[in-house]
Amino acid sequence: MNSYENWHDWTHPILPGMQVFDARWHKEVSFESLGSIDSVGRQSTHLHIGTHAGTHIDAPSHFVRNGSSVDELSPSLLLGVAEVVYLKHSRARSAIGLEDLQRSMKAPERIRTRGLILFVGRSHHYGSTGYYADQPYLLPEAADYLVSLGPSFIGYDMAMPDNPLDNRLAENDSPIHRIFLGAGIPLVENLNIQHPPPTEVEHCGLFLPLGGLDGSPVRFLARGNQNDK
Repeated sequence: MNSYENWHDWTHPILPGMQVFDARWHKEVSFESLGSIDSVGRQSTHLHIGTHAGTHIDAPSHFVRNGSSVDELSPSLLLGVAEVVYLKHSRARSAIGLEDLQRSMKAPERIRTRGLILFVGRSHHYGSTGYYADQPYLLPEAADYLVSLGPSFIGYDMAMPDNPLDNRLAENDSPIHRIFLGAGIPLVENLNIQHPPPTEVEHCGLFLPLGGLDGSPVRFLARGNQNDK
């Protein structure tokens, strides 16, 4: 039996104190009780979470001035079929180049207007200090190639597509983010892929229509494409 015959949840649980990007402007996720059964007869909670915590979507406005905000993205963006590209051979802090992608792709022509999932095998590192610092990253030539294939979105089971050294304080800040989002391609980051998926999956993901904002938490499900048997 195909282990992906049923839906798999590719979402990291949202918990107080969960791992977020290590920068002073990324606040910790927290839950605050507003009321309890004992105090007011009902349970209510205030959730404090950033738009880029855990499994989430980057809208173009995350890096592009006047780019589309998350509420301007189609609500059906993450509903459909995606191609999965295996990049598990990528070592920690190693560059993923054009040849790596082309060697791993079976049918790049099928990507146009579909989703694209890069399976790197990083989900089990989530929560560790090396999750951000040791992740592989895409080279600009690889990013340009993916843009040319015309995916509707790009997702991956790591924190970001950029070299961890190319952060806000670097001379070249987040160039791969800028390539993808500058081309209008939303990104789904921190996918929680615990089991190797088939090379084609149905996916179901929903994000919040947060007015004018740059991203949103996402609940992302996947299963083997039932039409590809």
